[in-house]
Amino acid sequence: MIEGNAGWMNQINFSGYDYRTGGLLYEGAASYHFYHVRARGVVPFVTFGAGGLSVKTRDGINMNDHNQSVYVFPLATPQATAGPIPNTIGSLVVRDNDTFFTFSYGGGIKGQRLWGPLGLRADFRGRTLPSFYGQTVNAFEATGGLLFSWGER
Repeated sequence: MIEGNAGWMNQINFSGYDYRTGGLLYEGAASYHFYHVRARGVVPFVTFGAGGLSVKTRDGINMNDHNQSVYVFPLATPQATAGPIPNTIGSLVVRDNDTFFTFSYGGGIKGQRLWGPLGLRADFRGRTLPSFYGQTVNAFEATGGLLFSWGER
């Protein structure tokens, strides 16, 4: 089965900073259903998806950068310098609509066509952002919701 997912992340926290930053998460995914273990219309499945995360800043500082909000976070990590004393402060620049590749993997259960084309689903996924501001981020998410089915049974 092919599916599309979209969701809003209310907060993306950067350690030690209290800025209002959220994100729009979207992906396309494929899932494989184990119909031979169906019980009362409920079917287990596994899934893999790929998509993006677009960071949305709120209450930001306008830096005349195409009307985008920009946050600059100081980082306390050593930076390379030409002199004998390394810089210990760098910066992380977070712009509105910064977009990052993401992929997910996991599984769950679906109750398809429980009431006409309407059903329910619940799943548990791991999500990886391989290059989120220079770092790999792994997260766990649990989701559930309505399922609308079209096409063959």
